[in-house]
Amino acid sequence: MFNKTLISGIIALSTLSTASVFAAQENSIRFMGEVSAQTCNISVNDSTSAAPIILMQTAKVSDLSAAGNTSMPTTFSMKLTGCTDPQTAGQDIKIHFASSNVDASGNLKNIATTSPANNVAIQLLDPDNKVIDLKSGDATAKAFTLKSGETSGEAQYTAQYIATGAATAGKVEATVQYAINYL
Repeated sequence: MFNKTLISGIIALSTLSTASVFAAQENSIRFMGEVSAQTCNISVNDSTSAAPIILMQTAKVSDLSAAGNTSMPTTFSMKLTGCTDPQTAGQDIKIHFASSNVDASGNLKNIATTSPANNVAIQLLDPDNKVIDLKSGDATAKAFTLKSGETSGEAQYTAQYIATGAATAGKVEATVQYAINYL
């Protein structure tokens, strides 16, 4: 009797431990980073806050009456300082953007929870006014080329409202993470 109880207990424990192993594989955290000879400090609109806020002007519903219409482009700067002098012809430095709140067109979904506008997203543009497509959840955008003797640089990006259908009035909020890509 004792052996049957012991064997039943071992089987139950092995089943539970297998389930927890599977659960750990399904819920994972991915860490990404890099090691580089080049490092810089970054600021957004001269703010050193880890979570700067870009205030956008109010858009008219009539400007966003059909999918694809854009309104109220807002420029923001990303400035690098304290970089190491590349000493040679130059070094390209890019900005990596990532978000889990992206629509099928690669724009940032409206995540406002209080009185949200419907059918509105935020579209990001690089310094050449090309759309930054975040469909895959992340994108690397053109930014800076540090020339020999330079230790800082600045690039202007744009955020604008984009209609995903006929927009309705309400609040719009979106978030994106960013990191410097030296490679």
